[in-house]
Amino acid sequence: PSAYVPPPQSLAQASRKFLQLTDTCIKNGGDPFLVEIASREFMDNLVSILKIPALNYEVKNKILRLVQDWGTAFEGKPSLSYVGEVYRTLQREGACYVPCPLPGVVITLAQASTSLPVIPP
Repeated sequence: PSAYVPPPQSLAQASRKFLQLTDTCIKNGGDPFLVEIASREFMDNLVSILKIPALNYEVKNKILRLVQDWGTAFEGKPSLSYVGEVYRTLQREGACYVPCPLPGVVITLAQASTSLPVIPP
């Protein structure tokens, strides 16, 4: 018999786990995976999810953090440049990314008038 696997507690929890898995694959995957993540199709779908007004606050923040991290990590790599373009577009649309005092951690700030989350500094 197969083992019972309980369902995730919420869609937000499942979304956060998916995003964490994607980030882990980016950090450990090869170039073909990175090119797929940096594709217009993947990134535009990620941004469309980000802009859902009812999207969980923590999920929005996770997406914004990952786009910033990936955009920074992919700088100077032409085949992955669309991630940086998406990052800059989100900044122009009101998402502000401010480095946290801890290395490698980012706090995402956004204007209250947008559907993007606001985190106090």
